[in-house]
Amino acid sequence: MNPFAKRDSHERWEVLTYKVFTILSWLLVVITSIYYSIHAPHDDKYKGRNIWSQNAHHPTPFSLNNAIVGIYW
Repeated sequence: MNPFAKRDSHERWEVLTYKVFTILSWLLVVITSIYYSIHAPHDDKYKGRNIWSQNAHHPTPFSLNNAIVGIYW
């Protein structure tokens, strides 16, 4: 959702705020993804599984292929 789509002029602080929150939200997603790819969550039902081992625990036709995802990243 682009908050600047319908207006032609914007205050300097509005653009700066939008940039700051965009960077912060992106960093939050990246840091969380990296953390849970390496460390297993401690509050789940099946303790000791990170994202990759959880994916391999229930193989389905829609499960991620580790090699393809590793190449993608």
